[in-house]
Amino acid sequence: MAYALRRFAPLVLLAAVAGAACQPVKPPPPPPPPGSFITYYLSDDSSGWVRSFLPHSRTLAGGATGSQQLLADGSVVLSLANLAPATNGGSSFITVPLRLGDIQSIQLQLASTCCEGVSVQLWFDINGDSDFFKWDSNGNGGFLGPDDAASINTQASSLLIDDTTTLHVVNNMFTLGQIKAGTWKPTITPDTRVWILVRFGIFNPPPNNGSATVSALRVNGFDLLVP
Repeated sequence: MAYALRRFAPLVLLAAVAGAACQPVKPPPPPPPPGSFITYYLSDDSSGWVRSFLPHSRTLAGGATGSQQLLADGSVVLSLANLAPATNGGSSFITVPLRLGDIQSIQLQLASTCCEGVSVQLWFDINGDSDFFKWDSNGNGGFLGPDDAASINTQASSLLIDDTTTLHVVNNMFTLGQIKAGTWKPTITPDTRVWILVRFGIFNPPPNNGSATVSALRVNGFDLLVP
């Protein structure tokens, strides 16, 4: 019996290998669709903000319009139209929350922009409630509450933020590295959750209309718009 097992062992092994070779090869999973790492799309004016899970077109103060468009290649077009003189407005999107200490670099790439350009804002979840601003059931908000934000503006086609980059906060400026270290607010630590908001704005028009196309938003080299 033992001889028989030894005699047929190579055939059994060969059959096992052949069976494995006949197994269908699973293709790699498809990449996430564009917009998967965007949490909200937002529009704002002097009265506050409104947010939604999908791109929208919203009426702002004075009959102006703030809108967003997600393109097939992952780019996001942020637009404002019909702003009245002596007003302001913004159109934005905000990413999924990230751990502050994990952010080594943020790179913004713009295919086009105008007017005051685009700002990159870091919104910090200081109170740990897993949200930013205070919102009602209709998606209207406007107060940071215990949370806070830091920002930088650009009219160039690209912007790189790292620990040495100076960001604007209320009545002051700090580098990203200093913010991580708690120099600005001791309540902000490397474990603090942070959202990255990209906002196109027009202040005190004319021009009354404009847009910016964001073609890439990379964190540590990973593009959150085109995975």
